[in-house]
Amino acid sequence: SIEAIDGFLSIEDYDKTTEEEDPISVVTLKKDLKMFRNYARVLSGRHVYQNREDFGFEVRL
Repeated sequence: SIEAIDGFLSIEDYDKTTEEEDPISVVTLKKDLKMFRNYARVLSGRHVYQNREDFGFEVRL
């Protein structure tokens, strides 16, 4: 839910911490049915938070 992600992201004060200090990581998964492959990437909590702020992305569990 969006509320759960908001709870996780609100733990950190991203104005005061650096990328190296970020304790939150978000894994995204994408399935390609045509190629029968799965793709994964790991993003920092700061990156996810910034994308939400800049582009209004919805982040869900």
